[in-house]
Amino acid sequence: MKDKKVVFVIQGEGRGHFSQAITAKEILEQAGAKVSACFIGVSKQRKIPDYVFERLNIHTQKFESPNFLKDRNNQGIRVGKSVVHHLLRLPKHVATASQLANGINKLEPDLVLNFYEPLVGFSQLFKRINAPIICVGHQYMSLIKGFDFPKGRRLERLALKTLSQISRIRAKRILALSFYEWNNSPKPEFGVIGPLIRPLLNEYTPEPSDFYLIYVLNKGYADEIQRWHSKNQHIKLECFWDGEDNDLFYHHENLRFNKLNDVEFIAKLSKAKGLISTAGFESICEALFFSKKAMMVPVKGHYEQFLNAYDAQKDNAGIQSAEFDLDKRAEIPVGNRTDSEWLKNGNQQFMNELNLLLA
Repeated sequence: MKDKKVVFVIQGEGRGHFSQAITAKEILEQAGAKVSACFIGVSKQRKIPDYVFERLNIHTQKFESPNFLKDRNNQGIRVGKSVVHHLLRLPKHVATASQLANGINKLEPDLVLNFYEPLVGFSQLFKRINAPIICVGHQYMSLIKGFDFPKGRRLERLALKTLSQISRIRAKRILALSFYEWNNSPKPEFGVIGPLIRPLLNEYTPEPSDFYLIYVLNKGYADEIQRWHSKNQHIKLECFWDGEDNDLFYHHENLRFNKLNDVEFIAKLSKAKGLISTAGFESICEALFFSKKAMMVPVKGHYEQFLNAYDAQKDNAGIQSAEFDLDKRAEIPVGNRTDSEWLKNGNQQFMNELNLLLA
C-alpha cells in the first residue's frame, strides 16, 4: 500500500460510517498510503459532527445524497414517503452521481473506498469511476447467502438488499463487516471481516462505574429519555447526541447531554455500566470491545437498525427494545463474549484485503 492514493466516499447518516472511515484512514496511513480526499453524502436533516473533519483532516467535499425522511415525532423514518421523495428527485440524483464520478476521476486515485454511499454505485450506470472500488459496511451481510434474517418485513428486507446492491455496482470487492466470525464461504467478490475498531480504544481499560451511556440518533428519543429520567432521578445517565442545549426541556445533575465527540464517547463507554443506544453497528461493536453489553433501540421504520439489533441479540451482544424504556436496563446481559479476538482482528483483515487487491 506504500504511496498508494486513496479516496473515501462516506454515506453521512449516523456516526458508524464516519467511525469506519476514520479507522480506515489510520490503518492506511500506517501502511504508507495517502488518503487524499473525502466525499460525504449529506442531507438537510443532519449536521456532520465537527470531530469528523478534525479526525479525517483531509480535503472534504459534501454532496446531496438520498436519505430517509423523519417522522413527525422526530424519532423514526418514513420509508414510503422517502422513496417517493427521491423518485421525484431522480434527475437531480443522476446529475449528482455523475458529478461525483467526475470529481473522483479528477483526483486519479489508485483506490476508492465506499462506505455505503449509494450514489457511488448509481454513478457507474452513467459515468465510470476509473479506479477500483471497495465497498465497506455491515449492510453487505444482507447479500451473503446463509445470513439469518428475522421473519416478516419482506418488503423492507428487499429494500435493504436493493440499496446494498445499488451501492456496490461495479465494485471490485465488497467487505461485509460482521459482529461474529463467518464460517460459510461467500461469493468470490465478497469478504467477511471483523469490525473496524479505532486504535484509540486500546488506550482505555474497561472499568465499572455508576452510569449508563446513551447514544441517540434523533431528537425525539432525547425527549423520551428526559421524561423517563424526571421520574428516576437517582439513575445517572450520560447521553451523546447532535442536538442543542436549547432543545432540552429538563435538566438534572444525573442527566447530561453531550455534543457528539468520538474521543469522549469512547472514554465514557469504557467506564459505563452498559450502552443504551439506537442500533448502529459501530456503537455495538465498540461496546463489545470493552465487554459491555447493550440495549439496542432500532430507529422506528429503519429496517437496517432492526436487523442490527436482531443480529446482535442473537449473538449475545445485548437486548433489543422497541423504545428507550430504561426500566429494561436490568435485562442487559453481563459476561464477556468468547470470540473477542474476532472483534480485535478486523483491522488486520481489512489491511490484508487491500494488499491482496493492489498486489
